[in-house]
Amino acid sequence: MVNVPGSLDDDTNQDPGRALRGARLNTRINSDGIMESGGVDLFLAGIEFRQASGAVTGRLAGLEAGYTPPSYPAKSPTGTSPSS
Repeated sequence: MVNVPGSLDDDTNQDPGRALRGARLNTRINSDGIMESGGVDLFLAGIEFRQASGAVTGRLAGLEAGYTPPSYPAKSPTGTSPSS
């Protein structure tokens, strides 16, 4: 992955994340790569994910809805809920 911007629709963005995970693919972001918001979701959907030194990542979506990393909904391709 080199440049993966954020998504406009987090629900729709879950479909490719599930496809990546279902295909048991690994993901990697190159040292010159930038991932934002929904792009980070796709990156983390990989079975194994690696971020090269120098790569930039950022994740903001979900904070507006009051979610914190340990409380993302279980239906998220990368999240877990406190009850899981």
